[in-house]
Amino acid sequence: MSLLHFENVGYRYGDREVLRSVSFDLQGGEQVALLGPNGAGKSTLLRLCAGLRPGYSGRVLLEGRALSSAAALADRVVFVSQEQPPLGDLRAGELVLTGLAPVAGGWASGGEGGRARALAAMETTGTLELAGRSLATLSGGELRRVLLARALLREPRLLLLDEPLASLDLGAQGRVLELLALAAARGAAVLVALHDINLAKRFFGRAVLLMGGALAGDGAPQEVLSVARVQAAFGEAEVDGAFFFPRRSQVAT
Repeated sequence: MSLLHFENVGYRYGDREVLRSVSFDLQGGEQVALLGPNGAGKSTLLRLCAGLRPGYSGRVLLEGRALSSAAALADRVVFVSQEQPPLGDLRAGELVLTGLAPVAGGWASGGEGGRARALAAMETTGTLELAGRSLATLSGGELRRVLLARALLREPRLLLLDEPLASLDLGAQGRVLELLALAAARGAAVLVALHDINLAKRFFGRAVLLMGGALAGDGAPQEVLSVARVQAAFGEAEVDGAFFFPRRSQVAT
């Protein structure tokens, strides 16, 4: 049985069709790149998987059961948005501990066991030394890893991430990619929305490509991301070996 099953799923914002007859399955242990141009429906699909977009058409099953609300999914599904959460006056360790709120009823209610789990998650993500730091003092890469520690704290069956590598340097991207591989190795299905198709080809075992809200490809990245399909989805691109780059117009200088 698939961990996540999509069958002819559609979604509309008013009169605008955002997802159209999308079908695919995810298994535990998979690391899948969700690709597509801006407006293709990637963020909507992730939020739908997280129970944040009710009112869809078609069928979505999680572990064989119909998808429910975000609150009901809290012990199995974690969604990490690309939007930075309000930082307030929290310290990094306190933010990680909020990961228990959906299942423990409050960020401080996990007791000593919850605090031990939070520290273990921070050790795994290399953020333990940041536990006492104010969130306002963290770099973008440090904050992303703290958010991943909060996500991994609940040991989700399905981990959903929206552009977790955006605006990170190469070292920070590598550390985040290692953590995603760790989550998959522990049995989670990891679905990651990305814009960088070269990273998808290099670090992911599978790619799901959306175009205009419809499924345009699903399989090994090297097969899904053919030159013809990439240029159809993203516009003209230059190809250098196995990698794609933007094609610059000939502008006089």
